[in-house]
Order: sequence, then C-alpha cells, then structure tokens
Amino acid sequence: MTPGQLVKAVSIALQVPEETVVVHDRNLVVAGLRTKSGRGPSAAKVTPHDAARLLVATLGSARSKDSVHTVREFETAVFRSDPFGFPPANIEHPALAELPDGHNFIEALTSLIKAASAPLSADEADQLLKLMGVLEIQCSTPSVRGVIMLADSSELENSYNSPHDLSASKQTVSASTEKRREQEMQQYGRLLHTPGIGQIRWMHGNVILMIGLAFRENGLNYPTADKAIDAIVASYSKAAKTKKNKVA
Repeated sequence: MTPGQLVKAVSIALQVPEETVVVHDRNLVVAGLRTKSGRGPSAAKVTPHDAARLLVATLGSARSKDSVHTVREFETAVFRSDPFGFPPANIEHPALAELPDGHNFIEALTSLIKAASAPLSADEADQLLKLMGVLEIQCSTPSVRGVIMLADSSELENSYNSPHDLSASKQTVSASTEKRREQEMQQYGRLLHTPGIGQIRWMHGNVILMIGLAFRENGLNYPTADKAIDAIVASYSKAAKTKKNKVA
C-alpha cells in the first residue's frame, strides 16, 4: 500500500476529511516518523507501524500541527500488566498476547493492524471479526493515556501510561500516609500546570479491520466506511460458509 492509499484509508475509516489526514501524514514524514516514498516503481510501501502512527496522530491530536508531538508522546505510553500492585483486569487478545510488558501504545496498535491484515483461515477470520468488533481504542490528551478496552465493559482494559504516571501511582499505593500526601500534592501541582482543554477521543475495532483490509487490497477501495465494513463481513461470512460446505 502506498502512502497516498494509507491516507485515503485512514480518512474513510475515521470519517475525517482527507486533507486533514494529509497534513498529519506530511508532518510525520518531515519528522522521519513515516516511511518516505519515492516515485513510480520505486515508491515506498507503508507498514503497519506507519499506519498506527498516522491513526494516533489523527485521533489524538487536538490540532493538525500537533501530529509529531502526539505520536512521540504515545510512544512513551507503556503497558504494565500489573501497574498499581493490584490483580490485573487486562483484556485477552491474541494480537496483544505476545507483546512484552513495557510495550508502548503504538506498538500495540501495530500488532492489531498486522493481525487484521494477515491472510486468515475461516476460523481465524471469524475470531478476528468477533474480537475486533468489541474493541474500543482511546487516546487521552494532554495527560497522555491510551486505552484498549472491550466496548461493553468498563473493567477489562489495557491501559498505556507514561513512565512518570506509572511510577507515581505505584508509589502512592505503597507509601506511608505522609509520603502519600506529598506525592498527591506533587500530582495536583502537575495537574494545575496543565491548562487548556483535555480530550478523550476513541475509535472502535472496525477501524483496525478497515486498515487491515486496505493492506490486503492495496487501499480501501470503497466510497464509505459502511461499504468497507459490509465487504469485510461478507468476505468473512463467505469463508465460513465455504468451510462449512467442505465439512459437509
């Protein structure tokens, strides 16, 4: 898939104007955060990592000029399976299972996109459709936090936080009352020095499915997101029906 095809796919999947995605993409290229393209036969092909960065830039940036800052911030937001000293309530997703503790938010999205773009058997396609269909992916700014969660559950989630926030939160759990109070005041001070509007923006797992389809078909060759999803469901249903007929 070419960079231009990725830009169009992200625009369709997120229902964001293509010119907005073009600006984010250009910002990432200038900063060296996206595979640079040549021309003609030598044109570079984008990777799932490029796609993950462009999705986060588009989803997490309050302004188009914030693309690079947003991506770099979310590459510092890491996952810890047991960050606060409590029993974890993490989601179980095959595409995330092999990633080590300490992987970052964009690496997680890259893994999801790779899973969605890989050739699949009928069983794998059915499982992927069900798993992606219930995912919700959130970006919070300016206090950087990424979340991959089940859309129908507020308890099961993978949370991606900056190392500073993880350290402060864990210390607060185990510290003495006096020390905890000191740490809380430090946190309040940090929040007081974060003026302006905060935002939480999210997308669902169907966006990942559409980007995966774009990698398989060299672009999202459908006029709308609804048409692309219809094509995905139809292709997966066809694979399942073919398998059933062979078994019969």
